[in-house]
Amino acid sequence: MKKIVLTLLLAATSFIEVNAQQSKIFTDDLRTYNQAIDLYQEQQYIAAQRLFEKVKIQVEDDAIQGNAAYYIANCAVRLNQRNADALMESFVEEYPTSTKRNTAFIDVADFYFDNGKYNQAAKWYEKVDESTLSRNKKADTISILDILLYKAKSMKRQNLISIE
Repeated sequence: MKKIVLTLLLAATSFIEVNAQQSKIFTDDLRTYNQAIDLYQEQQYIAAQRLFEKVKIQVEDDAIQGNAAYYIANCAVRLNQRNADALMESFVEEYPTSTKRNTAFIDVADFYFDNGKYNQAAKWYEKVDESTLSRNKKADTISILDILLYKAKSMKRQNLISIE
């Protein structure tokens, strides 16, 4: 009887120890993720991107991996990295059910628009699912698309004039 009780106590202790380790690892991963978010919000994109890459590799939770992939790509866009568009497209393909999918399109489009890269902005605005947007965001997006269309027509007109 003592052997059974001793065995059960040993098994319970081992289970508690393993659970505590897993919870510590998860807490550490969340701490790293939150540090990366803080760096991103402070516009420290290189440091944030590195931490998000670390999180994406270490964390097993799909939602956190998806968010990390989104932020990795978003940092790349803001840093004008050559592979930025490919990273964002990869995020959208790998995490099609992510809540950040439409946000990704809008964020990239807005960034390119704000920086005068109108062709790139138009490419990303076309991917936005307008049915998921709030009324205000939908109105903003339509206004921006109108501006892009106007600029495209102006540029085409200027190119025609300079050719003649």
